[in-house]
Amino acid sequence: MSAPENPAAFPRDGVLPQFGMSLRDWFAGQALAGVLSAGRTYPAGTSEAAIIDSVIEAAFQFADAMLTERAKGGQQ
Repeated sequence: MSAPENPAAFPRDGVLPQFGMSLRDWFAGQALAGVLSAGRTYPAGTSEAAIIDSVIEAAFQFADAMLTERAKGGQQ
């Protein structure tokens, strides 16, 4: 899959260069809040590192899906 467009999350017209958070990072942060609030449980013995990796991966999967949908023009 090709990478979807990933513009600045909070662009300012006429201000260059644009530094800061990308839209992908913004979407991932919002997804992260949702993933963490869902209260998912993990099997006993799952390492903290494995849980963190799983949550981060899920957040960025949601972000990438939102960027892909956005590139298509969003849901109507």
